[in-house]
Amino acid sequence: MRIGDYIKKREEEIMNYSSSYFHEIVKIIDEEILAFEETVTLKLTSSYRVDVSLYLCQMAAQKFAELYEIFQKESDPIIYLNSKKEDFFKSFAISYQGAKSATTFADFLCTSLNSAICDAIYEKTAIDIVNVMKTEDPAFNGTREKLEINLLIHLAKKENFHKYMDYIYNPSYSMAEFIQQRINNYCLNKRNPQLNKFLHSHLNTFKDLILCAINDSTRVVEDKGSNVSLWLDEFCSRIGDNLYLPRHTLSSIEHQEVIGIKLIKEAVSDSLGHVLDDLERTFSETDLDPFFAKPHEILFEQVSGCMKQCPFCKAVCTNTIPDHDGEHGTYFHRPLAITGVKWEGTNNFVIDICSSIAASDSTFISDGKKIPCKQYRKAGADYAKWNIQPSTFPQFYWKWFVCHFRNELETAYQGVFEAKGKIPHDWENVSRDEILFLMEIDHMYKLRDEILMEIEPIYKLGGFRQKLLTLFSPQSSA
Repeated sequence: MRIGDYIKKREEEIMNYSSSYFHEIVKIIDEEILAFEETVTLKLTSSYRVDVSLYLCQMAAQKFAELYEIFQKESDPIIYLNSKKEDFFKSFAISYQGAKSATTFADFLCTSLNSAICDAIYEKTAIDIVNVMKTEDPAFNGTREKLEINLLIHLAKKENFHKYMDYIYNPSYSMAEFIQQRINNYCLNKRNPQLNKFLHSHLNTFKDLILCAINDSTRVVEDKGSNVSLWLDEFCSRIGDNLYLPRHTLSSIEHQEVIGIKLIKEAVSDSLGHVLDDLERTFSETDLDPFFAKPHEILFEQVSGCMKQCPFCKAVCTNTIPDHDGEHGTYFHRPLAITGVKWEGTNNFVIDICSSIAASDSTFISDGKKIPCKQYRKAGADYAKWNIQPSTFPQFYWKWFVCHFRNELETAYQGVFEAKGKIPHDWENVSRDEILFLMEIDHMYKLRDEILMEIEPIYKLGGFRQKLLTLFSPQSSA
């Protein structure tokens, strides 16, 4: 989704808010609507444009408000100094507390460590979650085609027409939502909360790391002479590869006089224990919201690949590399009726799969010109970049979809399934349970004969074998 990408880009830049952002968003919306209208035979109304623009601008406004607050906090001198008020007070207190200053020193240091530990654990946990999902979840441990099949299975189980429209017209959003749901189901399962396990495991690792750094730093400094600044140097260098705690952020306490370097060791160890106890309680109740780098966003970037869509049927290119060289292609071409395409001069949907149309003697209109479908590349733009080959994905899925959502499709696109667009009777014999059963068999469309041999003796479904043969036949997939 280009709007989402635009907002994310602005967030990463950490720049101050500008009213020009909304002008750019409206421009992107206009471009997307125009591009959409070029590929379908319908015209979106002005009120629809306004509604979409208002909705997306409202969504962006919330993000920009957060962006403004972050920028002000980091860039405005008054806000920055106010945020450091507590630090300055603790530094001042250390100067007047004598032997007690070891405790205040430790509190100051461990307050800084708290944020550093939290950030590091969230970052490492996000990576761990992504790696586990790519290893154990069948949707993500195979090919790009396998991911697409799992997404289609997910949609069929939901039986939600609006979710299908998201999938067809906003595939990036649909896939991101699917990935987020899979990750949430894995991480936040109340019976087996994997997120807590990851967080507590990393917390124990950092506990050992920091305690070791405290002991080693104390030993080194005792040999060289008691010096707080030197102790901080040693400590920061020993945790620096694992925690982001810049040495300069501790400059306000580095020149303090502390009676005995062992007091620092004891005070910091004690204060660290309280910090870790607080984090343990926090991690027992947390979800994925505090993560700066969200696991589902990381996984989406890694598995989504190219998201360019077929100019005819909107099927997504299955190349695993975004912005790849060469032509776009997919195994998942589908009937044109799904995107509202109608036969020229009629209100009748085209129920043929787009790869069949591309090889036929039919014509289509592009920029007011009639172009033979066999020469679709002459339409330029996106058409020229696509290599539309016969689909290897069984069309029984989309036959079920067309029959199941017939009324919704007719309402959405103001068309009818009549004449050349009449739905064949055998399409209506396909049930959702049957397509789910077949699709959940991994790569079933490549193993038809093996599947048929196994199904009949195991399930004893009688006439189901003949139905499968019909569904898998090249004629029924055309």
